[in-house]
Formats: sequence, structure tokens, C-alpha cells
Amino acid sequence: MKQFSFLMLAIFLIAACSTPAAEDKSVFCGRWIEETAPDSPYVQGITLLPDGTASSIGMATLKYQKWALKNGRLFLSGKSIGNGQTIDFSDQWQILEITPLTMKLKSADGNYRINYRRSEK
Repeated sequence: MKQFSFLMLAIFLIAACSTPAAEDKSVFCGRWIEETAPDSPYVQGITLLPDGTASSIGMATLKYQKWALKNGRLFLSGKSIGNGQTIDFSDQWQILEITPLTMKLKSADGNYRINYRRSEK
């Protein structure tokens, strides 16, 4: 019984020290559509490419250009276009959950959450 308990403890410690899925860049690559109300006519989201570039889906005034991962956070940057001016921006999101089909993020200040689903189209 002691050997079994030791084995289970060792497996737990190895799993706890391994790199979480949130640091695996390949899991993030693809098209992500924001989950909205079922009757919403709007589709918006982001495309994250393996080379660290990003692009916006359905957002004419928020143009994503780059993305990166660090310490369980997703960093997005680009240009905000509006009122005759263009401003560089950089957002930082805490990664709450990432699976092959869903991504859940929380803003750095904790006041905003966004849920995405993977889209093949």
C-alpha cells in the first residue's frame, strides 16, 4: 500500500511540474469566434497563426496583428482605428481554459470575460 501511495504521489508531482496546455502555442492556432447570443447577427473573433501573427474576424476598427503566450497569459496587439486616427494597442488576457474547441479568457483587470469557439470556416 505504501508503494502504491508513493507511486501516486510521484505521478501527481510529475504532472504538476509539466508544462500546462496553456503554454502549448499549437493549441491556440486557428480561427476563434466569440460566443454571442444565439440571435446575434454579428460574428467576430480572431485568427492566431503559428508564426505569431494575428488577424481580426468581423471587426473593421480593431485590427489584430500579433499574439504571444507568456506565464499563462495571451497577449494580443494591433491597431485600433476610429474617428480619423489609428492607435497601437496591446491587450493581456489571463487564460482560464483552452481546449481544442474552446478558449476562455479573462481581462487583466478581471472585469471582462470572453469565450471563443474554434471555427474551421
